[in-house]
Amino acid sequence: MKFPRGRTEMDRQILRAESVYYDIAQRLGCHTGRSLEWKGDCLFIPRFDVRPIAGKLYRSGLETIASALGKTSFGERVYLDEFAHATRQFSTEPPDDLVELFRRDILNVPLGNTDNHSRNTAFLKEENSIRLSPLYDFAPMMVDPEWIARECRWRQFDSGYPAWRQLARIVSDTLEEEEVLQTEMTRLMRLVLNVPGWLREKKHKRPHHPAMRGALSTSNGAIEKK
Repeated sequence: MKFPRGRTEMDRQILRAESVYYDIAQRLGCHTGRSLEWKGDCLFIPRFDVRPIAGKLYRSGLETIASALGKTSFGERVYLDEFAHATRQFSTEPPDDLVELFRRDILNVPLGNTDNHSRNTAFLKEENSIRLSPLYDFAPMMVDPEWIARECRWRQFDSGYPAWRQLARIVSDTLEEEEVLQTEMTRLMRLVLNVPGWLREKKHKRPHHPAMRGALSTSNGAIEKK
């Protein structure tokens, strides 16, 4: 269960928008868990690290990128390059998880999820695999009353709107990996432009959701430039 960060109406709207954002991320192909439920000014989040097996609860290991990188201090600068390095180092399926990492960053920028710090991405450890966990804490934080700036950026080609195509060349080990990243980026950049229409389909019209309205207001220009 998750409560609003503060007492303002915008805090409430941001948390409410998180459940809608999660559905959008799922529709755009992100690795997600079960849908979130907004009820009584609270957000109910099903756990993805616990599941029943043969009448017993099985708990998977969960370790944040911050922990995997040995970053122990809050506020310690972590670059997305380090996210990519950790993914390549620890994931049992690094090419697939690298695509997922890019996918999330591409959505974070136009949808205004600036709270992308290294504790908001984690590895899920199963008996025979280590993969990026399902997405979590994905919300339009750029309109938070406390003004949360984009926490983690790439070391280069990132002035706020990353040049993902150049970055794909840098992080890819092979031409095949780069081609996969470039193809996924093209797909996402086209689909993100449909998000306002999807919100209307879900009857979550932007005028009723100031958090989403503020975050999406720059999406078209930001994504089309890339």
